[in-house]
Amino acid sequence: MGLLKKLRGLVVINDVQDDTVEPVVEAQPPEQDKKEVVYKTPRKKNCCDKYSRVIGVLFLCLILGLLIPIIFMATVYAPEDKVLGSRGYCLINKTIQYSCGDLNQTENECQAIGCCFNDPENAPYLPSCYHSAPSEYGYTVLKSFAGETRKTPLRFIGSALELGKSQSLNFDLSSLRESTTFGDPAWPAQVKIERQGDDIIRLTLSSPGHEQGTFVVDDSFSPSASMNPNLDVQVSAQGETFNISVYRTDTHEVLFNTLYGPMIVGDGYIELTTTLPTAKIYGLGSRYSTKVSPSFEEFETWTLNSRDTSFSNKSLPGTHPFFMGIDSYGQAYGIHVRTSAPLQIGAVPAPGLSFRSVIGTFKILIMAGPTPLEVSKQYTDMVRRPHLPPYWALGLHLCRTVQSSLQNATFSNVTDAMEAIGLPYESDCLDARLAYPDTYAAPPAWVDDAVARLRKAERKFLGTAYPFVVHGSTTYNEAAGLDILLKLNSSYDYFGSVSKAAVGYPDYMNENSFTSWMNSSASVTSKFSTSDGVLLLQNSPLNEAAVRYTLSGNGKNCVPETPDLCCWRSGLGFQVDAEVTEPTEASVCWATIHPSLADSLHLAHRNAYGLHHSRRVRSVLQTLRPTSRPLLMSSSTHPGSGNVSGHFSEGFSTTLDDQKRALLQVLDMGLAGVALTGTPPCGSRDVFNTTAHEKEWKNLCLRSYQNSLFSPFLLSHYEINQRSTNPTDVFGNQIKPLMMLRYMFMPTLYTYFVEASDTGAPVLRHLFYEFPNDTMAQSIGDEYMLGSSLLVVPNFVNESNFGSTTHVPAYFPPGAWYDFFIGRLMSNSSNGTETTLATTSTDINVFIRGGKIVFLQGSLSEPIATAEQMRKLDYHIRAAVSSDGEASGTMYYDDGETLRTDKNYKATLLQASLSAAEQKLRVTPSDVPDTSGQYSDAQRHSSKIDTVDIFGLPEVSKVYSNDQEMSSFSQDSSTGALHIKGIDFDWTQGELTISWELKQ
Repeated sequence: MGLLKKLRGLVVINDVQDDTVEPVVEAQPPEQDKKEVVYKTPRKKNCCDKYSRVIGVLFLCLILGLLIPIIFMATVYAPEDKVLGSRGYCLINKTIQYSCGDLNQTENECQAIGCCFNDPENAPYLPSCYHSAPSEYGYTVLKSFAGETRKTPLRFIGSALELGKSQSLNFDLSSLRESTTFGDPAWPAQVKIERQGDDIIRLTLSSPGHEQGTFVVDDSFSPSASMNPNLDVQVSAQGETFNISVYRTDTHEVLFNTLYGPMIVGDGYIELTTTLPTAKIYGLGSRYSTKVSPSFEEFETWTLNSRDTSFSNKSLPGTHPFFMGIDSYGQAYGIHVRTSAPLQIGAVPAPGLSFRSVIGTFKILIMAGPTPLEVSKQYTDMVRRPHLPPYWALGLHLCRTVQSSLQNATFSNVTDAMEAIGLPYESDCLDARLAYPDTYAAPPAWVDDAVARLRKAERKFLGTAYPFVVHGSTTYNEAAGLDILLKLNSSYDYFGSVSKAAVGYPDYMNENSFTSWMNSSASVTSKFSTSDGVLLLQNSPLNEAAVRYTLSGNGKNCVPETPDLCCWRSGLGFQVDAEVTEPTEASVCWATIHPSLADSLHLAHRNAYGLHHSRRVRSVLQTLRPTSRPLLMSSSTHPGSGNVSGHFSEGFSTTLDDQKRALLQVLDMGLAGVALTGTPPCGSRDVFNTTAHEKEWKNLCLRSYQNSLFSPFLLSHYEINQRSTNPTDVFGNQIKPLMMLRYMFMPTLYTYFVEASDTGAPVLRHLFYEFPNDTMAQSIGDEYMLGSSLLVVPNFVNESNFGSTTHVPAYFPPGAWYDFFIGRLMSNSSNGTETTLATTSTDINVFIRGGKIVFLQGSLSEPIATAEQMRKLDYHIRAAVSSDGEASGTMYYDDGETLRTDKNYKATLLQASLSAAEQKLRVTPSDVPDTSGQYSDAQRHSSKIDTVDIFGLPEVSKVYSNDQEMSSFSQDSSTGALHIKGIDFDWTQGELTISWELKQ
């Protein structure tokens, strides 16, 4: 009988006679003349037959009433010679209308390229020109083979090819059309389907001889066969049909499916589309959006194109073409589109996505999960795990950009005010433009004294660096002499313009030559040897030259005096970024070449430029301090950046919408493997241009500090000619309690950074990450989890009277949740709870999850100036009992500086567990270094536990610490929160056991 292979979201009917799957055979086209045999057995008559016939007649009438109008419409309005299911058929559901060609085309132009037309006036959101289904743009198979040797037999499942347990499946393809949708030649293509073990599939779409844009973004993908695959691939490859489906082997849920959209590889254009199991996807950043997931119903389109934020606040130079999704079974999966060229992403309601770019190769990596944590591990296994920053990186940092004549005075005034208030912070950049735009020029004379003042206060100097080198400078001459600058072509040098100075752009992808030069250049090493940490800014990279193509003279007019004549090739056929009219605007000319990459076009590597800049600078920092962890932040990041740097974004304002956007960027960067990420509280730009809004701005600024309190990286910074946002200029003592609270949380925050470094898990997490099966959690983007223990509900409510109490909507996922500060049980539901929280201007909405234990250090009242001073204070433990009477948690301790790979590195893990049934809480240290007094109060850091708070216990009558009865404890009568103080236990001396007796 006929074999019906059903995948969730896709049905493939294989027309064969046997019930069994044929064994693997040499590649042969399946027989087409066999018919399915259906055997019928007589049915007994029964008393219900007459009723069944009546129901059947009514059902038939209903079906005919629905089908006849559809058939009529299809017959009358279908294009001539086009029938349902054929290429060119336009009467398709709007949910699979993938955009075709340019955004604004006339009906004639659209139909001329083989696509379908929507009248924009009658179809809001819909693309005016869209592909038919199936699309006119596809491929037919010339050759197919399994394995690299072309000798491995193909595996047919009915009429479809299946990867099965094999390592790879390969196809040589011929385009159905001679041109792309932009009129340029369409090329032959190759598709390679590979697996890496059980959980990862890689699809490579390329054209032989035109593979650009991916080979400099290395990953550790290693093809290997599988004995128990969790993902499999089916390929329909008959006649003019070529479709790929990647699905789970357990549920048959299709995760990636090219059936409905186009597949195009050609001169200046590449496109691939897929449908998705659900619209619940997260990432693909940076998206300038306040919504947690793309707007599929509105056909949202955005571009990952690294451009500096000084050009547009919608230009977000973090480009991470990776997303995590939740399928209809609540299982997580991941998809990474590996390309370094600008990438346009379009959503359709199916749900589905289109990926469109201007050059190169697409490598699509599909990860099986099935948990969010497993996806994080699988993704960061390939692009590398996030680095572990130094402990001091988690404190508050200061930076600013003012006119050069004001730099010294501004720094001095801010430092005086911060010290007078007693506001803790870790570092200061002095000014982001000390010798701008020449990073390696000698700084102003006052800088040495300023750095000395920071060091005397046990603080750090946070240097700033830019990617370009100024023409005529020592560093420019050194780089030009080594031929490691981008070139216009093989005959001419390339020049850009920054702050009216001619600049060159180092080819940071030249790893060997460039690293050697940076480590040997006196000006480079002098710059970085004085910096404790570095901010890499404008490394998209920025170019302020107004390009005039017509006067370029193919490069002969490109000289330092006329950088506007240094781009001789104009726009591309496909305008990949709708925010710009030319792909060169605000950046390096797309046609410049990388000498180290066989003169490969810069366009193919634009999004990776900042990544390679970070790698080269980190190499220098590591050479200067071989055993220490450097703090390195970059404004332009790409897959793999999290392994060498953090991500820092300018361009946001202090509006509530921008605060939401900033939060989503931090959450999405965490998914992309960049753990250390942040945006400036109060934003780096001012949208309030009059003093009439002064009070509103200040209140929003304070709200911003509240909402970004647990941001992995916290840097106060504002751009040139913008309103000052130095903490002391705005709030005085108002944010001091907030900062003290952040510093108290640093042991927990640091522990989650260690987890990120070990597993790839984000520090700040979307709710879905911890609750993938909860449909409410899947749709929430204005709350987040700090690790797995703490729920934070920011206040994004827009109130006209900013000083009043607001009512903030909140959702508590399934489980028990306690107010972190007072221990009140807020929710204990198996289905989650929606509520509102009365929130004042000083409130922080933080809740601890039942079943979790966290570690704090210090207190709000103990004065400290830096994180190092906070580490000398006592620890506090807070435990929240789950509904089953258990709780657990860990704290990771090390010196906060030494590389974990260093032979002298030492660390201690404190493991805490609570059992209500046993009426005990235990804290057990492991791997305590045998160094006398290293952790004692008299030495560098404290190892004392002073207080313990337990939420969710019945009334307690007695408390013991290691069997010694404690007199200093209390229990709140309204919340039941138990507070035990004066424990005074040194965790280097062994295990701590807190026990209690319940009141009878």
